[in-house]
Amino acid sequence: MSPAWVDTTTVFVTGGAGFIGSHLVDLFLQKHFKVVAIDDLSTGSLDNLETANASPNFQFIQDDVSRIDWPGMLGPSDIVLHLAASVGVKKVCESPLATAHNNHVPVELILNAMVKKGGGRFLYASTSEVYGDSPELGSSEQDFLQVHTHLGGRSAYTVSKLYGELITQAYGDAYGIPVTVMRFFNTIGTRQRSEYGMVVPIFIQQALAGEPITVFGDGKQTRSFCDVFDLVEAVFGLSTACHTSGKIYNIGNPDPISILELAQFVKAETGSSSPIHLLPFPAERAGKTDIRARKPDISRIRSELDWQPNTHWQQTVRTIIHEHMMVHDQCVYH
Repeated sequence: MSPAWVDTTTVFVTGGAGFIGSHLVDLFLQKHFKVVAIDDLSTGSLDNLETANASPNFQFIQDDVSRIDWPGMLGPSDIVLHLAASVGVKKVCESPLATAHNNHVPVELILNAMVKKGGGRFLYASTSEVYGDSPELGSSEQDFLQVHTHLGGRSAYTVSKLYGELITQAYGDAYGIPVTVMRFFNTIGTRQRSEYGMVVPIFIQQALAGEPITVFGDGKQTRSFCDVFDLVEAVFGLSTACHTSGKIYNIGNPDPISILELAQFVKAETGSSSPIHLLPFPAERAGKTDIRARKPDISRIRSELDWQPNTHWQQTVRTIIHEHMMVHDQCVYH
């Protein structure tokens, strides 16, 4: 049975038609919340909301988050999960001004509306990019940050996300709004698309098509992949626990693998004959712009929320491969 306050709370998910956002929508609906997803569909997809649309507790608004009448929509006990942002290295590098605008302007608009309504809860989705390279033990929330300002659009993404963190915490301190900053590390799972440079769906598509699997650099760079279902459980816990207000939390899987190892695993699991090609980094990742190691220290969220990821990256990759094969079979059938 749900707590009584659930009946008076609406959860707003910006970027709600996106990869992570749509999974959050599904989870909060399963927990019997009223949910409003807001997305301009620039990178999200209505297909991701197929399950949500069957619920009477769900509403979708197709619009830019900056154009929403937040004071008119928000109630004093509502929760805002702010995920809307420019995504994808290539996309943000091509449009630094749009990236900076999209990533920080809505934050203050929503928080101002919360001040006017006298309440609500705000959770801000930031990024592991603010750490730069992770040390061997992993990046912790207490670490000094490595934010470059000379990397064009990629800097616009990192700096605007960090500014969003600052504004979020400043509003929390000044007005007593319960705010939480979430630094997402690499997340993978169903509904993730390859168009924006996401490595797992790219490798899978290449392998299934019999094309070369393209690994940039020497392939020794490491990432830590967290299953999206594990991540959204962490977000749910942070949004419904009182003691997480005013803090920053890493959310991710601390088990790193190399990109070359990922490519080899995808090739083996798909039974593909695709060769693995090592290529020079593209312009947006060249030089020292690409992060060599990315690994979260999740000590804080583990100790304060009793959360840790339960799904091994190999299991998640197998699930994504199955999803892609199902789509491929449907396309061939039609």
